[in-house]
Amino acid sequence: MDKFEIERLHDEGLMPDWAYYQQVKKPWYVAMREQETKFQEEIKLRQEKKEQAVIDQKQQEQIEKQVEDIIEKAIDNLFKGFE
Repeated sequence: MDKFEIERLHDEGLMPDWAYYQQVKKPWYVAMREQETKFQEEIKLRQEKKEQAVIDQKQQEQIEKQVEDIIEKAIDNLFKGFE
């Protein structure tokens, strides 16, 4: 397998890191730096997803409250003459 194919498979997530680093023969300190960067990016992505989920939940709650208020006002207006 040539280096281009190895890089392509790894970049597409089709080759695990352990197999990739055995085949590319990078110095250990380069491999460690790459792995550290990859882990930091993954942690950052997970944190961003968690933060976005909290924001989405708050927005959903606000929308539901607004819809409830609108429906309540509409029902009040509908039965206004029956008091």
